Amino acid sequence: MISSNFANIAFLSNPAVNITYGLTDNNLNEANVRKCMLEHSKQHIFLMDHTKFSKTSSNIFGQLSDIDVLITDKKLSRDWETSLRTKGVAFHYTA
Repeated sequence: MISSNFANIAFLSNPAVNITYGLTDNNLNEANVRKCMLEHSKQHIFLMDHTKFSKTSSNIFGQLSDIDVLITDKKLSRDWETSLRTKGVAFHYTA
């Protein structure tokens, strides 16, 4: 059903994000839904709290470069900030 629609903006979240492997999910069906949402939207805004960084789940559905804007609750490490900037990802802190 998602593949028959297109959105200007998709707000997404997922269980784990890793500098090397990218966007991952522990549920294959949910990973496929998120991947489809990435493919059928123009702008991708990810909302992730600090507990999701540097973790990996079993199903990769996207790369860091698929993120346009990342919003998180705590300051990221220098490695994370550098990696996001290199991939063209804007990031903002809520706290």
